[in-house]
Amino acid sequence: MKLDLKQLVMYAGASQDFNEIHYNFDVAKKAGFSRPIVHGMLTMALCIKEALKNLNAKPQDIKKVKARFINPILLEEDINFEIKEESPDKKIVIVICKKENGEVATECKVELK
Repeated sequence: MKLDLKQLVMYAGASQDFNEIHYNFDVAKKAGFSRPIVHGMLTMALCIKEALKNLNAKPQDIKKVKARFINPILLEEDINFEIKEESPDKKIVIVICKKENGEVATECKVELK
């Protein structure tokens, strides 16, 4: 999966997070990145989506979410998701979002009611 600039701008509008590092190339470069970075909360939301799919659950089934933001994801960088582990009762799953170079970007633990 790759996130393009339109998706980041749409997420900025939905979340009201207009930090320019997420859509302005010059600001991102001044911050030390080659291009804008994806919102951490967007990567968390994508991890939750993957967890719900894996658990065959709905958003209203969520009890708790815990996320760790480890490495930023760059605009248009290929990312993928993998299930690290799940509880025997399938009430808890840990989803890892990895960057195209294999680095972990976000780790998200989703617990169902």
